[in-house]
Amino acid sequence: MLDTLTIDRTLTAYDGDGPLCHLWSISIDGRRIAELWVDTDTGEIANVWTREDHREQGHATALYRRANTDLNGAIYHAPEAHRTDDGDRFAARVGGPALTCTCCTHLDDGDDDYDRS
Repeated sequence: MLDTLTIDRTLTAYDGDGPLCHLWSISIDGRRIAELWVDTDTGEIANVWTREDHREQGHATALYRRANTDLNGAIYHAPEAHRTDDGDRFAARVGGPALTCTCCTHLDDGDDDYDRS
């Protein structure tokens, strides 16, 4: 028997009470296995998640491509300084533009406030 895979798009508050975001998700037989959250105001990717047992199967890439199509290319990776290592790898893998960082460009390795851990 073949599994039924669906991709859904909804508008949902991020983290329950955060800002409204586009949410693309993949479910297999009703069980959510991957999500891509995108801020409705900026088009910035807020979060990408795939269940551990479904990683490296192209689900996050499929969600990025669907979101990019649905938003007519107005989807952006977080600025490089704001990404996790996983976020960097995802951005490199799928390509596409990133937002420019305007909040911490004054910081560098010599500043006391700088912490890129």
